[in-house]
Amino acid sequence: MSVHFALLGNPTGHSPAPRMWNGLFARAGVEWRYAAHDVRPGELGFWVDVLRCGTLSGAHVTMPLKAQAADAADVRDADVERAGVANWLALEHDELTARNLDVAAARALIGERRFEQALVLGAGGAARGLLTALAGACDAVAIVSDDAEGAAALARQANGWFAAAAARPWQQLGALAARSDLIVNATPLGMAGRDEPSPLAAAELRPGARLYDLVYRPDGSATPLQAAALEAGAEVVDGLAHFEAQAVASLPHVGLAPALAGDVTPAVARLAGRAGRRWRG
Repeated sequence: MSVHFALLGNPTGHSPAPRMWNGLFARAGVEWRYAAHDVRPGELGFWVDVLRCGTLSGAHVTMPLKAQAADAADVRDADVERAGVANWLALEHDELTARNLDVAAARALIGERRFEQALVLGAGGAARGLLTALAGACDAVAIVSDDAEGAAALARQANGWFAAAAARPWQQLGALAARSDLIVNATPLGMAGRDEPSPLAAAELRPGARLYDLVYRPDGSATPLQAAALEAGAEVVDGLAHFEAQAVASLPHVGLAPALAGDVTPAVARLAGRAGRRWRG
């Protein structure tokens, strides 16, 4: 039987996922295939049907479909139940199962570190996943988004996960950054093809702060926010590192051996020209 996997979202053309996964399949000696498909919100139902009939063995789901993916599933893992979003769908024991491998990736990269104050940019599915991963590792969070209602709703949802969680206006971004030891970018700011300047200048970052930025560029170049953080001497986890960690978390779900984890970072480095940036200390 043919084994096919997919990346579903919009846009997907920038993603190295198909080339990386097809390379890993070749390395494992299996004739499986992985492809990316641009899918608009109203089109996810078709792909759910494809998954349910077994034509597609599993799918990674990216923006703007993560909440719909969670709603479409019969079974949701604990992280999906908490976050309300999913980025992996597959048929397991005849039930469409949703998982959030963003959460698993972020937990792996955060490790045992603890934070006093996090500033989270964004209020969508990626932000929900990162906040789920930070629960228990951070005391307080401030959420800033151009979607003020979404930020307020996410703050209410996260209030039980942290000592304090609040939505703040975008105009307070610099002041919030100055007192945050962790900054999370869970927005598309900095994606290739977007010309926005960094939302924060290097001088606005607190000494010793860390940045966790979910964005990556196919050519491996730093986004304006990542460049500002590096200029300030901040340690950075970038979108390539998150992509690598998510791929490692995906291995058992696509049916590959854990031993292939060591091949993920070199594969990404070949595609992007470098490996992902990770925190050192």
